[in-house]
Amino acid sequence: MMFIGGKAVVFIFSKLQGISYQTASNLSADSNAMKGAMLSNYINAYKWVIIITAIINFIAFVLVLFIKDKPIDYRSVESKGDKKTMQEKMATYKRLVNYKTVVWVLYLCAVQLGAGLFIQYVPIYLNNILHIPRGITSTINTLQTVAIFVGYFFAPYLAKKLGSIMTIAISTIICAPLMLVMANAKMLGTGAALFAVVRTILFFRSGLANASMPVQQEVQMILVDKDMRPAFSAVIEIALSVVGVIDGLFTEFYLLKTQQGYANTYIIAAALYIVSGIVLILVFAKKYNRILRDSHASEESK
Repeated sequence: MMFIGGKAVVFIFSKLQGISYQTASNLSADSNAMKGAMLSNYINAYKWVIIITAIINFIAFVLVLFIKDKPIDYRSVESKGDKKTMQEKMATYKRLVNYKTVVWVLYLCAVQLGAGLFIQYVPIYLNNILHIPRGITSTINTLQTVAIFVGYFFAPYLAKKLGSIMTIAISTIICAPLMLVMANAKMLGTGAALFAVVRTILFFRSGLANASMPVQQEVQMILVDKDMRPAFSAVIEIALSVVGVIDGLFTEFYLLKTQQGYANTYIIAAALYIVSGIVLILVFAKKYNRILRDSHASEESK
């Protein structure tokens, strides 16, 4: 849908405006220059795409209702059927509060805080600030999704060679230089040259940022006992939700008040990525770098 979305906006806009697709694509590169009926048609094109997306999401929601999970995947056999009291549930959450889990959650929050500053605004930055046509923007965003898949593919290899913690930390830190380049993308030129450079930068950033995601998700489940994994996941989701609110308030009331703010988001995110990656190495690398290998060996010996 990411690939189709931007192109669908341009296509619908071209039909509403009665112009060719290429002309509509060129006009979408600078929506600020649109006025009157043209601007109205451009907005209506987005409305139609949002309606189509909502319908597809509803269909996906209905399909999810047919998915069934197995309790044994997230709790031990001994605890099967146990009904926990409120006091026992609170005790479970208190057991989660220790040095390694707190630092891990803070790491995730720092990375999410940085990512949340710019990820949802990438199309705006490309389209309105760098004046890349909407259709090309959707293609760039799609390539980022492809990069995620490529990153996932290399995750087991990286974890085996570097260790789980070093894989997560290094992939986080390496993203920083690419984001600093994006912050200064206006200096990269215009036209096809700019499109190619931005496409390459975002592809590698997305691939590197997500190369460690499968490793990260497995590590955080091993950090706690099996019966505590649902509670730990809940804590992480709550923390990331709070970070999302902070991101939204910060960008709305301060960071995005000027056009330069869109570039500054990449600089702030790069700093957060570097600091969080270094903290992860200092706290976890020595003891937990081979935690996945040790965990798998323990399961095989049972």
